[in-house]
Amino acid sequence: MDRNPSLPNPVQSFPEAILTYIEMTLSGIAPDNFAFPAVLKAVTSLQDLNLGKQIHAHVVKFGYGSSSVTVANTLVNVYGKCGDKGDACKVFDGIIERDQVSWNSMIAALCRFEEWELALEAFRSMLLENMEPSSFTLVSVALACSNLLKRDGLRLGKQVHAYSVRMSECKTFTINALLAMYSKLGEAEYSELCLSCMRTVTWFHGTR
Repeated sequence: MDRNPSLPNPVQSFPEAILTYIEMTLSGIAPDNFAFPAVLKAVTSLQDLNLGKQIHAHVVKFGYGSSSVTVANTLVNVYGKCGDKGDACKVFDGIIERDQVSWNSMIAALCRFEEWELALEAFRSMLLENMEPSSFTLVSVALACSNLLKRDGLRLGKQVHAYSVRMSECKTFTINALLAMYSKLGEAEYSELCLSCMRTVTWFHGTR
């Protein structure tokens, strides 16, 4: 199906967002914690690591390096998706008050770098800091479990599955991640537990 020509093309809008940012800074307007995430999102979509580093320098220059968790989270995402593990970890370590998005961004980044053990270690640290995981967290953790040795992956994967049920996080994309995990670990019979969870959630919402 053809895209509605009246709608903006997201791909075309990314360079425009960057040009707007450049024009803004050249005109003497200081970027803030709204402008930085917007332009960094464009940088991430274009996979332009060098430009991301330049904007990171602006973040530090204008004092948002440690004062805005939103900007810091976006930087973790930039470095994670653009392939710079060192800077992703450095930015994350510098966040004074991490929120759920901080942890999700770091765990997802570690999974992209195929650092499965580190991703699970970050998940454990998240729990130790009493930060409640979200469905997005569980998707990344399920992926990490699926890439461990079968015995360890299945043991930890079952714990993640039980946690998702206990916390009522049986969303479709979470269940799909668990299905993929069990399949990769060669335990397809456990998939029925995921499907049962999905049916229970569907029934519950249908009766409300």
